[in-house]
Amino acid sequence: MLSRLASMLFNTNPATVPPPLGMRIVPCSPVDDSGPREWIMTVGLVVPTQLDPRKLEESLLKVIEHKFPRAGARLALRNGIYEYQIPDKFDASTPAARFSVESHLEPCPERSKILLPSLSGLSESEPSFIVPYTIDTGSLFLGETSPRSLSPFLQPKVPLMHIHLITYTDLTLIGVTFPHIALDALGFGTVLAAWTRILNGADIDSIPGMPWDMQPFENFFPESGVGRALRPARGWFPAGWFGWMPFTWKLLWEKIQDPTERMCFARVPKVFLDDIKKQTMGDIRAQGSTEYVGSSDVLLAWWIKLIYDHRPPSNAPLWVHMAVNLRSLPIFGATNSTPLTTPYIHNAFTMYGCFSVPISTLQAESLAQVALRIRRGILTYNADPQDIRDDVAWSFANNNKIVLPCPPNGEFKMTSNLRAAGFGNLDFSGAVVGSDSEDARLRLSRDGDQTVQAEGGENKGKVAFVQCVTSSKEFLPMRHLTLFLMEDKEAIWIGKMCGDGEIESIAQRASRSEGGVEFIYI
Repeated sequence: MLSRLASMLFNTNPATVPPPLGMRIVPCSPVDDSGPREWIMTVGLVVPTQLDPRKLEESLLKVIEHKFPRAGARLALRNGIYEYQIPDKFDASTPAARFSVESHLEPCPERSKILLPSLSGLSESEPSFIVPYTIDTGSLFLGETSPRSLSPFLQPKVPLMHIHLITYTDLTLIGVTFPHIALDALGFGTVLAAWTRILNGADIDSIPGMPWDMQPFENFFPESGVGRALRPARGWFPAGWFGWMPFTWKLLWEKIQDPTERMCFARVPKVFLDDIKKQTMGDIRAQGSTEYVGSSDVLLAWWIKLIYDHRPPSNAPLWVHMAVNLRSLPIFGATNSTPLTTPYIHNAFTMYGCFSVPISTLQAESLAQVALRIRRGILTYNADPQDIRDDVAWSFANNNKIVLPCPPNGEFKMTSNLRAAGFGNLDFSGAVVGSDSEDARLRLSRDGDQTVQAEGGENKGKVAFVQCVTSSKEFLPMRHLTLFLMEDKEAIWIGKMCGDGEIESIAQRASRSEGGVEFIYI
């Protein structure tokens, strides 16, 4: 936010810098530049076996060079505009991505704390809230050379993606760091899915790629007339200095009062979710309503109740925002009425205000009532594609305006469903050490777009757990963000940054509730 204010007040970039030689230029879209510019993301993948770093590096460089050259671009700020500079040719001096490797010739000593699905004591029927007190697992996915802020990415010849590998004889950690201004989770997941397909023997010609010059949002600039930039995007509030200052101070005061933060994880068994969904639908039908809520609505409602019911009653409005994937919506193409049919790896999502409610009202409502609020908000958002076009058009026309996710006197909760990115479905079996031997080989065949195991046995090359790590040189209120990370056969996993005081308060409230959540401290 501070960097955005600075760019509005001071523009020290020369206006006549020519493009560098040997580079193809594509400007970042306002969708790329709509969030915190300094936000650096690291997606951490845990694979419960030893992988070969050489195979991982060779296959990723191949898929970037041949299918997603923009993933190998350099991010630059030239003439006051962020842009992608795509090398005409990738080679050893101009790599498509950077790799760093730590190899250990012994089992991982902290395996049980990193591979959380194998943690002892997890209930098969009740949710668990896991608090890492003795280990910061997120930091393991960052190497010494992994960028922690935007500045290193803006240096010449620095690619968008930095991969840090830590291999043990029984575990591999894959940390991929990138600036959020360049990629979103679904776009990044598209690159990773292609990476694993190459590893598992797919013909590269069978993998859909992204043209280097693709610009699906070019019709949304103000002069195009596609959207009517008449109002702020739904759930966002333009802020002058008198709105921005108290909002920011409130976030800083929250941090001062509860300074120690740690990433916590919730495990929600699918049998538990099925049970509360049946109960929720029963309550809705008992009220004489024919409305429907899905499992995702119930899951989010349960989570919001868990993290807000412990709070003191307040009339402050809570705005709940949800990330929506614009790629699948009918707003693109020559007629501005079709979804994207070509993979697009850069930012193509928006956060919208799904619903707002006073916190005290939320606390008094049943799970069914909150789930209905969520479902109605989703239906309203998707009802008219022109409204979605207007949201995007307003963002393009007002890209440099400071907007808040709630009124200055309110609170907000951001939610993002990373399950749609498919990180938990990634299969690195083709890089398993020893996979070329006759005894250990996992014989993989192709069946359409699915990788199937041709012989029985456990597939140890599949991702078993996912983490997301954020870093920035600016203050980011990460405890207001919830990530639905992944799902496995038994459960759905949620990640949230929490203050220690918040954890204690949630635990005390949950322990007094029926069917309370089990808190596990590791």
